[in-house]
Amino acid sequence: MTDLPLVHAEIRRLGSDARARLMGTGPLTPYLLEVITEDALATGRQAVLEVSVSGETSDRVLSTVREALARLDARGVQVIVQLARHRRPR
Repeated sequence: MTDLPLVHAEIRRLGSDARARLMGTGPLTPYLLEVITEDALATGRQAVLEVSVSGETSDRVLSTVREALARLDARGVQVIVQLARHRRPR
């Protein structure tokens, strides 16, 4: 069994009605990416989605995550995908 990278996602809405909504953390699956996408779209324009992927992941996985979330840019959601600062414990 392959260990899936962990993903932590947070959405912030910018502007006068600014608010943060923590999405949480979970294993990187197509389902989780779809849930993150739907929640980011529901937050609306002028939102920022920050996605951190566990530190032991490859550049290819980061690119895949960026591609999966790319359509959000056209809907006014800024997407930031990065490696997590801390490695998950083993």
